[in-house]
Amino acid sequence: MKNKSKFQGFLDYTVPDFLGILYYTDLSKVVMKPHSFYEIENFIELKATKNNLRLSSFDNQLKIQIQAAKVAKVSELIFVTTYGVKVGKSLSNYARENGVPITHYWTQYQILNGEMITNYIPAKY
Repeated sequence: MKNKSKFQGFLDYTVPDFLGILYYTDLSKVVMKPHSFYEIENFIELKATKNNLRLSSFDNQLKIQIQAAKVAKVSELIFVTTYGVKVGKSLSNYARENGVPITHYWTQYQILNGEMITNYIPAKY
């Protein structure tokens, strides 16, 4: 889900690009219709860059996203980057120290018959 909401880190806030949503339906409280609600399962951040992601990248935005994920009790932070970009040790260590797992995907695209086709593959390095 495209996001416009601010999430508070330890000292500053961040606005992740997208939110992964997990929907629930509580059938135990059915009167007229089921009660549905959702929780934010993960933050998704898109980065088109040739540089590796570091703790200080993008004016500390990624560091603050890890903090905000911890505060919001989000289960995962997902990075989608340009092919070949790596998550630096400082960033992955900081996430691990704060109990926020990082999943990283590389994006590839091609143009076929005037249409862009994208593919997301798990980053390997």
